[in-house]
Amino acid sequence: MARQLFAEGAKAEIAGFWPSGTGARLLVRSEAALLLGKQKFTAKDGSDLFGFQISEEAEVEQAEADTSGTEESLSKKTRARNGNAYLAYSQSSAMRLPQNSDWNLALLDGNQRRLWDQPLDKDVRVNAVLHLISGNCLLGGLVQKSGKNTDLWLALFDTRGKMLWQKVRGGKSAEAVLALSEDREGRIFASGFCSPDSVFLGNTDELSGKDIDGFIMFLDKNGDEKFFYRQRGKGTCRVEQLVSLDNGNLLFVSSLGGNDWKLPPFGFPRKGLQDIVIGLIDPRSGKEKDNPLRIFPNPAKETVYFSLSKTGWKGKASAYLQQKDGTILQEMEIKAEPGLNYRFNVSNTRPGPYFISIKGGKKEIKERLQVE
Repeated sequence: MARQLFAEGAKAEIAGFWPSGTGARLLVRSEAALLLGKQKFTAKDGSDLFGFQISEEAEVEQAEADTSGTEESLSKKTRARNGNAYLAYSQSSAMRLPQNSDWNLALLDGNQRRLWDQPLDKDVRVNAVLHLISGNCLLGGLVQKSGKNTDLWLALFDTRGKMLWQKVRGGKSAEAVLALSEDREGRIFASGFCSPDSVFLGNTDELSGKDIDGFIMFLDKNGDEKFFYRQRGKGTCRVEQLVSLDNGNLLFVSSLGGNDWKLPPFGFPRKGLQDIVIGLIDPRSGKEKDNPLRIFPNPAKETVYFSLSKTGWKGKASAYLQQKDGTILQEMEIKAEPGLNYRFNVSNTRPGPYFISIKGGKKEIKERLQVE
């Protein structure tokens, strides 16, 4: 289910989103009245701030533009668990530009004293911080590369500040994690935006284009993607906010700055200068990663290994390293048996997106590979 909020001739911008009752509270900033289907909403007292209560069925009702949850919704400080809270903050000085500031992560006790405080890697920018049920801290954001090019970044830290893992994914243009959420069963969700050639589960067919796609992905405890919802359209789509509901569903809020927004079976043309899409998905019906072709590492720089976790072939098969247009760069015959490892040398391969495919008879499987 998805609904579209728009302001004719104006921008609709997300000003806050947080759990409220069995649903969520949404704040929207707009200089014009907002429309939702045939409903028209006007702000009170000449304000440009609109409040909406979103039910667990994604029904939308206008509510007071209460800003009590805004700080928690948009801040980089988590809600306290067992008296402690995490704080991610950027350092600033007159000699350092805000967009290039260094970031730190700290653990605060109930009196707001820092139990520890440590710097994060250079060029990391934090957009979201999540205090997990386990007590650990998940950070989401971006890694600054050359020019306007950024890769999305996820990192998990334990209660002592030790990094347990980090994931960097990217393509040829800008991408970032904007929001994080955890449900009552400890399942983790991340959302944001990515370029069409980014390395993601479910993002294997469309390898070109200049559009910015919104995404929602479900992560396991190791930070690996289990399924991926990709919100495509012509132009820019960004999934800016997430809330996990008690019934197991996931509420999301996306901004639409391009010509249209698509997430089957939904689809909307943009009507204002920037619209907002409010949606509800059931993560339990998400696409699981069941591709038997396993690739490691991905992205790869020198050697990429691949194997099968299960087989549907009898006898031999052929493995190929291919460009996105189907041009074969390397090939070999393999035994299509689980547990056998093979490899391609990609040290002299130009950086970019490729496929590894395995063919046997009329059957073919493939997996996306990013060469750095």
